[in-house]
Amino acid sequence: MAEECRRAKHHLRLAQHRGMTAHEGKEHLLLVGHSPYIDRMFLALVFEIKLPQFPRLKVELRSDVAPSLARNLLEGEIDVAIMIDPAENEALVATALSNARLHAVFLEEHPAAEKSGIGLADFASDAWAIVRESADPQLYSRFQEYARASHLRPKELHQILTPQEASCLVAGELAVAFLPAGLAGQVSIPGAVCRPLMDDALRMGTYTALRRSDDSKLANAFVRAYHRRFGEVQTNLPTLFPL
Repeated sequence: MAEECRRAKHHLRLAQHRGMTAHEGKEHLLLVGHSPYIDRMFLALVFEIKLPQFPRLKVELRSDVAPSLARNLLEGEIDVAIMIDPAENEALVATALSNARLHAVFLEEHPAAEKSGIGLADFASDAWAIVRESADPQLYSRFQEYARASHLRPKELHQILTPQEASCLVAGELAVAFLPAGLAGQVSIPGAVCRPLMDDALRMGTYTALRRSDDSKLANAFVRAYHRRFGEVQTNLPTLFPL
């Protein structure tokens, strides 16, 4: 009963918000949920999408952790989600955008800084910091399973949420942080090195997600246009490293 009341209140607030959007002269409102750990490029692209069939469109972002994003999408609290490796759910349609390596952030004095390619095994004797399980269960479980299969056990394991936490641990030589590229790029401290892990099992995909039952022309048109624009951007990106 309490959950039903919560949903009813939310949909009332959403209806009011859509009414205010109409009052501003916008005919349509699209709510895009996203993981706080995706690369900022994915967010910038959201506002590059122009839909001729929806000329007066207002797009708003909602940031949340992975489990909440999936739940909010299923409950209609957001229209589209951009997230890292969503858990399998028959009620969602998830379409891959990219498949990026997990990154290690550590101080330049670490022996791994001298290597051309690094893997999790290079940090076997260190304490580790990873994204908290409640924030991204898929990432957490994949990381833990791979570590166990590789017979690697950290000196300590810190579960974090923010780049500030990672910065503090790395700067204090308290841990090596293993983070999605979008989060690793926000760690900025003197003498820090940010490098991709060569362990293919630790790659993380970024996806768009829709409700399978959503027949909204707006949401579907937006996702199609978003994927087209992402493909154009990827094609035009300069090659930074030799393949």
